[in-house]
Amino acid sequence: MSTYVGRGVEYGIGLDAREGTVDCTVGTESESVAFTVYIEELALAVGAIEARGRISYSARNLNQLRKSLQGQAEYVRLVHPLLAATATDELMRQAGAREQKKPARP
Repeated sequence: MSTYVGRGVEYGIGLDAREGTVDCTVGTESESVAFTVYIEELALAVGAIEARGRISYSARNLNQLRKSLQGQAEYVRLVHPLLAATATDELMRQAGAREQKKPARP
């Protein structure tokens, strides 16, 4: 897993060599909760795309990997401005993000 962190958003790119797939996750945190969601679900939830299934996840060869990464990167470019300028907790919940409670600080 490779990650990029900036402006309160973490993007993770995971390559599953056994399954031959690649995917992008988006993570945000509030004071008490950490959220993680796949990029396609987030793009749907914020209205950046109209239907699921328009990007590839295949990575069985270099050409498929390149196509998948380009499509997923385009979704990142569509949703990032919204994450950087909006209340992200609501957007992440709307997208069905996994929520993990953070331990209370002493």
